[in-house]
Amino acid sequence: MNQAKETFEKMILKTGINPEKVAINFFEIGMNIKLPIETKIVLEAIHSIGNHKEKIFLIDANHKDARQITTERHRDFRIYFKIYDKVFEMEDKHHKRTPKGLNIIRIETVHRRCEKMHLTDLLGLDNLLRLQNSFFAEWEKLNFYNDITAPKGTPRSKKDLIRNIIYNGKNEVLKQYRNQYENNALTKKQFRTLREYIDNWEANKQEFEIKQSKIVPFWIDAYNIEKQVIT
Repeated sequence: MNQAKETFEKMILKTGINPEKVAINFFEIGMNIKLPIETKIVLEAIHSIGNHKEKIFLIDANHKDARQITTERHRDFRIYFKIYDKVFEMEDKHHKRTPKGLNIIRIETVHRRCEKMHLTDLLGLDNLLRLQNSFFAEWEKLNFYNDITAPKGTPRSKKDLIRNIIYNGKNEVLKQYRNQYENNALTKKQFRTLREYIDNWEANKQEFEIKQSKIVPFWIDAYNIEKQVIT
């Protein structure tokens, strides 16, 4: 926040613009986090952000190798969240100062369609502190997929089905497969097999061990280190 404020002050001095007449309609707040493990492993383990009305992360198709994920960016949403592999992004843009041998993930909160906000409002110390506190409060609600230990020989497709049921519920998953069947993406036999498995989920889930992701402790330690440096 201090760096952003200093940068704006230098810009004002060099350009002579009046900060009271500069309207802000879009801004981002972000933080780089150095990880002790490979960045893509962390990206693949992230599910959502928030507690009750959580926002699901989706792969951003505009970026290669699934190295960026975001929550929905529909025009109805004034705020969305994104996470990406910072080193991969710098390499992709042929940045001359790309660090070597580091795993860095960047988290960002994007604010858009801001109303009645000017540069002086954005840079007020009270507002910067409020934004910083809000940023940390939101990102401390990051949710990861649970690890699923399945019997030996369980195919990946079965594990994906289990994870889908856990996070979306039986009814929603059955609805997904019914839509696929009605659109001829599944045969009648495939749909029947899936429906029977979902209907018997309470009994079937006893075959699997579901526990907190092994990624979580790595993430918490790395995140808290960067937060302490900033605050």
